Amino acid sequence: MSYRRLLAFTLFLGVLLTGCDSGSPTASKVYTDSLTTGTGRRGNEITGQTTEFTDNHSIYWRVESARQFGPASVEMTVEQNVESYGWKVVHQMSSIDTPFEGNVGVWSYFHNYGPGQFRMTAGLSSGTNIGTVIFTVQESPAAE
Repeated sequence: MSYRRLLAFTLFLGVLLTGCDSGSPTASKVYTDSLTTGTGRRGNEITGQTTEFTDNHSIYWRVESARQFGPASVEMTVEQNVESYGWKVVHQMSSIDTPFEGNVGVWSYFHNYGPGQFRMTAGLSSGTNIGTVIFTVQESPAAE
C-alpha cells in the first residue's frame, strides 16, 4: 500500500470513527414545537422555568418551532379562566414588528391581570400552533 493510500485510509477511518459530536459547530440541532414560561431569560433560554407566578411581575415565554419563523410572526394569547364564563382573552401579542429568521424566540409581558388560572397559547401567523401552557398567578405580597 502506498503512503498516500495509507494516509487517505487513516484520515477516512478517523472521520468515520469520530463522526460529528453535539459540541461540533457543524452539528445540527433538531428543533421541536414547544412553549415554556419562566421568571427571566439568558440569551434564548428561559431562567426560573415555572408555571407559578406573582401578579404585577414580568412573565417570560420561550417559543421553539420545528420550522423557521420567517416570514411568519410569532403570536401569543393569554386567557384567564373566569368562573361561570370560561376562558377570557386578557392579553395578545405579535412579534410582527421584529421579523427574523430562526427557530427560537424569547419575549416577556408584564402581568397585571390579577390572580387566577391562565392559559398561554403561542403559534405562528401562518397558522402553526406551537403550544399551550396553563399557569397560575398569585396575589402580590402586601408591601410593609
